[in-house]
Amino acid sequence: MSDGNVQIKLLGTSLTIKTDENPSYMAEIVRYLEKKILDAEKFIRDKDSLKISILAGILLTDELFKTRNRSSSTGVLTNEEGAEAEILAKKMIEKIEDSLKKID
Repeated sequence: MSDGNVQIKLLGTSLTIKTDENPSYMAEIVRYLEKKILDAEKFIRDKDSLKISILAGILLTDELFKTRNRSSSTGVLTNEEGAEAEILAKKMIEKIEDSLKKID
């Protein structure tokens, strides 16, 4: 984890955000957002930054919702759900092992 500032330049605007995240992770996020902005720019004729930003946000939100729906319909667990399932599975294994020890 880094405790630093990240400089972001998008759509002719610069801003600095303070984050605990790894700088390479943040750079990856910004590159991904830049890609979505480029995708959105293809559909906005007047190149208005606000409109491009809104459309990029919609594209990202659409992608997020589709990913969530796909993972819930396929039964794939999120990281949080997976971690919880792992904890429960370990507890069940411990109980089974304890029960088997009592039988022996």
